Amino acid sequence: MKKELFDHSGHLTDAGLQMLISGELSELERFEAAEHLSFCDSCTLRYSELLCGDILMDAPDLIRPGVFRRIRQQARRLFLNRYAAMVTAAGFALVFWVTGVFTIGENVTQEKWIDGLNRSTSQISESTSRWTGEIADGIYDLFHDFDLKGVLSHEKK
Repeated sequence: MKKELFDHSGHLTDAGLQMLISGELSELERFEAAEHLSFCDSCTLRYSELLCGDILMDAPDLIRPGVFRRIRQQARRLFLNRYAAMVTAAGFALVFWVTGVFTIGENVTQEKWIDGLNRSTSQISESTSRWTGEIADGIYDLFHDFDLKGVLSHEKK
């Protein structure tokens, strides 16, 4: 006895869905079932529940440490990017404050503003060059203190 594919209301029967899953339907019946599933949400839901009824396997433990490591790396990268942007904004605010951009109520002429900007940029330039000079001198002294003569050559004495 052949099982019915559709019930009296036009929906796929449970037996029809099982035959579709197991591959027991003819080509025409498969086409009719696929066409019905393309527009009937309730039958599509029942069909997907039957297909997904299997127990899903857990991911192997070997994958978890790598995934968590990548998540931590991404979180660190986002954290550093956020604070780098904040430090940059604070630096701009400090430069603007020193140059007098934020002065309220004062009668600041363009010449005074340019003079303040020149003065602050020269101070920043002097501080930066002094700082880089100290670093360069420290590196030179560090390498000058090492006596590498004979250490790098493979000559026998």
